[in-house]
Amino acid sequence: MNFSKYETAKDVWEYLKNMYFESNFAKEYELELSIRNASQGDKSIQEFYNDMTGFWDQLALMEPSDLQLLDSYVKYREKKRLVQFLMALRSQFEPLRGAILHRSPLPSVDGAVHELIAEETRFKVANLSPSSQSVFVTRSSPPVQHLAPLLPIPASHQTQVSGRPRIPVDECGYCHQKGHWKHACPKRVQQTQGRHNSHTGGSSVPRASQPHYRPSAAVAAPTSEAIPSSHMLEQFQQYKAFMEAIQGGSSQASAMSSIHSGLHGSNVTGSGIQEADWDRP
Repeated sequence: MNFSKYETAKDVWEYLKNMYFESNFAKEYELELSIRNASQGDKSIQEFYNDMTGFWDQLALMEPSDLQLLDSYVKYREKKRLVQFLMALRSQFEPLRGAILHRSPLPSVDGAVHELIAEETRFKVANLSPSSQSVFVTRSSPPVQHLAPLLPIPASHQTQVSGRPRIPVDECGYCHQKGHWKHACPKRVQQTQGRHNSHTGGSSVPRASQPHYRPSAAVAAPTSEAIPSSHMLEQFQQYKAFMEAIQGGSSQASAMSSIHSGLHGSNVTGSGIQEADWDRP
């Protein structure tokens, strides 16, 4: 605004008085239109309140001075400003806006702004809480480790010894039945005893000297006890025949000759334990 054309300060004051203190319908229309089109938008409650206060103060300068002395008009103007301010708020303040409009008597504009600022602060805290909690959980939580369940190893994944067929742990290497190992196989023991009985003329090993085998459905644990071989059983049969020959009055020379031949045969043939007699793990 240029005041150079005025010579005295009184002229400037008169110009301002005529411009703002007297009725100026065009300016009043502009202010009323600005208030009607006002909207909070992205502004905070305090920023929007400052903008509306500027419009209201300019309109108050255009009002007749005698009206400002009436308490009824001041109350009416305050109520009108409250409605204008609440209408321009964002929709997120709708619950509080409805609560304020249903009060009797209505609060002042300053009182309503105080409540709206408190509600705005609550919205900010509520919007920030989920993100801050998620960041805290992400930082404090240890990395998730996927552990494989402890399950029994299937037979198809058992270790295979090089050069030998795949045999499960609880399967016999002789009869291929489960529940016992080769050294406790009943079929193998029966066949071994039958073969020895045929060689010794039907004589059998005393019952007390025979190993006692008990089949078990569970996996048999390997023991360190040695299993009698065919050579040991043959020597035992020869020793028994020698004792019977002594008791029957036979000559000692023939018995000793029989024992000597048996011992000599063992030196030639070697140990009767073959590789197939070893138990597979």
